[in-house]
Amino acid sequence: MDYIFGLFAKKQQGLFVVFLFYTLTHICFITLPPKGNHLWRQCNTSAVARNFVEEDMNIFHPRVDRRGDTNGITGMQFPSFEYTIALIAKVIGYYDGLNRLVAFLFFAMGIAYFHRLLAFIYHDYTIAFCGTWAFTFSPILYYHSVTALPDVLALSASIASLYYFFRWDENKKSLLLFFSLCFAILAGLTKIQYLAIGFPMVVIVFFRWRQKKYSSWDIFLLISFAFFTLCFSMAWYIYAYKLIKSSGLHDFGIELRPAKSFLKGLKILGENIYSHFPEQLLSFPNLIPLFVVIIWFWKTKNVLVERMWWIGAWVLGLLAYHLIELRQMEVHLYYMFPYLPLVFLLLAKGYGILLEKNKRLLVLLILISLPIIAFAGTFHHFLNEQKNIPRDFYNPKQRAAIDACIPDNALTIVGPDPSGCIYHYFTHTKGWSFTKPHKISYERISECIEKGATYLIWPSDLEIPSPVSRHILKKVNYQGTDLCIYLIH
Repeated sequence: MDYIFGLFAKKQQGLFVVFLFYTLTHICFITLPPKGNHLWRQCNTSAVARNFVEEDMNIFHPRVDRRGDTNGITGMQFPSFEYTIALIAKVIGYYDGLNRLVAFLFFAMGIAYFHRLLAFIYHDYTIAFCGTWAFTFSPILYYHSVTALPDVLALSASIASLYYFFRWDENKKSLLLFFSLCFAILAGLTKIQYLAIGFPMVVIVFFRWRQKKYSSWDIFLLISFAFFTLCFSMAWYIYAYKLIKSSGLHDFGIELRPAKSFLKGLKILGENIYSHFPEQLLSFPNLIPLFVVIIWFWKTKNVLVERMWWIGAWVLGLLAYHLIELRQMEVHLYYMFPYLPLVFLLLAKGYGILLEKNKRLLVLLILISLPIIAFAGTFHHFLNEQKNIPRDFYNPKQRAAIDACIPDNALTIVGPDPSGCIYHYFTHTKGWSFTKPHKISYERISECIEKGATYLIWPSDLEIPSPVSRHILKKVNYQGTDLCIYLIH
């Protein structure tokens, strides 16, 4: 055990162990198509990336598949994640696994910067290793670190920004603040909620200003930092909102979503506290070091006042964010990613306290359990059969056959697909989607056909209602497991 913790205490070796296990336990998932929780978001993100490659590499014109007869351009968060995929795909070609690979690499960057951040704050590489290991194998992070979600990039960029800011605060090298600014802008553009890192920054700046530790040049740099971070982010979201309004395509919501009622809000908060947080964000074994650090905070009088203030400001800022986006917190748990740097920063201290009390065996058992729990949950979601999703989508030959049956420029009606993007992504089509077969009207089908729809993709086990059957010209020769393709007029 002395040898093991001696390995963790070394900067390079400890980080290598984290990367090694992170890589080995994800290899079997990297090549999978979009699958599992939040499939609609994975498909929409992947579709935007694919459309950059196939249609237009203008980063200011992200395009979705459920577009009707329009060009598909609509507003969304800044497509930094999607555009990175597109840039690589321009060189090596687009394929499903590329989305996972890019997410994997971006999160690897976040792991490296989180290790640096912990080592800088605690001046202890063993604590840095334990905190980074726990962060890496947070169930929700472990799962989404190989899914097509821009939040993975935003989270990693926010951690990098915070790290460089702490470094700048120590030695005032302007280049470090510039790096922090670049990563803060990237995080805010990609998902604006990741600017929550500004709360601890503001408190630190306030303390330094009161202590008269800033020169005029430092103050100028800090004002510029705040100005450019906020202006770039706000300018993009104003532009994105205008794109949504002008296109009428609402695939990506840019709005505040509090709970619809007080009682509903309490219900969501209860689920977040008693289920989502300990199970998905933290992992149950991590409750031990969490309780240890809470007790330590309660009892000790040696905590720096400044550190308590910036932690408190961070907590309050995140709490305010949680309440104004409470409706999202019911099922979209990746909206809680901004909490994780703070949570695991505190958790790392809990591991440090356990090690100080010579509880190394307990720490080791906790660390061993984390990847097992994370892998088991992810394996369940990724490798089990998707309910209510046509099996054709996970058969490469059948997906290729669908692609061959429908011309690239054809407009298609697909469904039933409440998401509006899953069927389009897997069938590689553009056009319209329907949610419930029995609600399709003759007039609606006629309208789509008048606007250019020429193909219909329909589940093979569902009877075609008469409003639809009247438009069918012939059945396309496609041997599907769950789908049929029709030429319509």
